[in-house]
Amino acid sequence: PVATVPFTEASDPVITGDVQVGRPLRAVAGIWTPRPTSFAYAWFVDGVAAAGATSISYTPVDADAGKRITAAVTGTAPGITPTTRTSAATPPVAAAGVEVPERPSTGKVVGNIYLDSVDPANLVSSGEIYLEPAPQTFSDGVASAVTNGAFAFSGVRPGEYRLHAFFRFGSEYLYQYYGQTNDVTRAQTFAVQADGTVRVDVVLKRYTTIQGTVTTTGGVPAAGVAVSAYRISDGIQLGSDYTDAEGGYTIGNAEPGDYLIQVGAPIGDTRGIIGEWYSDAYDRASATPVTV
Repeated sequence: PVATVPFTEASDPVITGDVQVGRPLRAVAGIWTPRPTSFAYAWFVDGVAAAGATSISYTPVDADAGKRITAAVTGTAPGITPTTRTSAATPPVAAAGVEVPERPSTGKVVGNIYLDSVDPANLVSSGEIYLEPAPQTFSDGVASAVTNGAFAFSGVRPGEYRLHAFFRFGSEYLYQYYGQTNDVTRAQTFAVQADGTVRVDVVLKRYTTIQGTVTTTGGVPAAGVAVSAYRISDGIQLGSDYTDAEGGYTIGNAEPGDYLIQVGAPIGDTRGIIGEWYSDAYDRASATPVTV
């Protein structure tokens, strides 16, 4: 068997949402280190597995009224031992049509922000960070100034949230979600509960660039050719560029990870250039990954 190591951190999930028949609940996995490549979900009603309930959300049915809901989350990642964590039980499910008490906005989110690694010397001296409701892609957040590397939000309503940081380092601007990504759909989320305090220490990573040169078989620079980079993890395009007169290209804002590079065939080009993937591959499946 292949040897694996445990996650260094694996939070218990938190169920968010109004606990009522017909109202969707979500299992927020919380903070895991390293971040899992995937999560599996299972929902339970008074300790009995709910048939077919294996997604991140579960909507209680009439038969669930008066019962308590729990969720189990299993995280997996290469080289890491699969680990399961189970949430605390919800209050009894309210019947449909019953008025559910408003949840008080008494939560807090606090933390520090570091650049590159957790080290007092790497605390970010100033900037702004936003607390945004999740999982919706577009949502209004509230801002907190960052002073001596620290931030704090109070009066937070129970629910699922993400953090979005805005900083300037010299002439460089860095906009990054918690989870070291500039893609809102990949942002790390967490749950806030009434009267609870969540501590989140954010480590920002400087984005890098993917640079290279495209040449023809004879070694001649191929100018005006489109080059694109795709994340292996989800297949989404990072960005693209056209080669300059020397065949060079630069694709910026690359998060740490593995990418596939595609060189497009120019439309109407008379040089006989055929599109391919790095390195000398004619389809995505046989392309060589580039790690940044």
